[in-house]
Amino acid sequence: MVRANADIRNDAELALACAGGDDRAFDLLMTRHRDMIYTLCCRMMPNSDDADDCAQESFVKAYSKIKTYRGEAGFGTWLSRIAYHTCLDHLRSAKKMKKTSIDCDADDPGFEIADTRSEPSAALDRSEKQRLIADALAELDPAFRAVVVLCDIEGRSYEDIAEITGIPAGTVKSRIARGRDKLRAQLKGIL
Repeated sequence: MVRANADIRNDAELALACAGGDDRAFDLLMTRHRDMIYTLCCRMMPNSDDADDCAQESFVKAYSKIKTYRGEAGFGTWLSRIAYHTCLDHLRSAKKMKKTSIDCDADDPGFEIADTRSEPSAALDRSEKQRLIADALAELDPAFRAVVVLCDIEGRSYEDIAEITGIPAGTVKSRIARGRDKLRAQLKGIL
């Protein structure tokens, strides 16, 4: 078991230590990445319970596959890819893309619409817009929804999205464009 100070090691070193049997190293990796993975799962799944299940399953899969992590991509990207595929598997098997709940992380600033007005009606208006956008996202095909979420909400690069999804960068760009077009069409006249 590796006894070095795990708090200052990078993800690749922690993954290597975990593969060597250091469970504390995996705990640290999980702590570092749990919010990111849970947020990704929240944005892909229809409700927070399913998102929580997928996030937990993603970490279980990562733990069991830690020896396959080669360090070619960042650990967060590798873990996001596992979470992405876990969510898609759940969505396909349960055919659950009807409605997205925005209760996953109500305080997450990554999904908020910027609004500088300070009136109470402005907060209500912003909340309503967020709900409408979340509902429109829920109606997108999972292949388009995932890349739009990864790009426009999570701020990932095309290359990072290609690595996570396992599809070519050109296809990522195409799906993002088509997903955005579909969102615009759904939101036209509403926002």
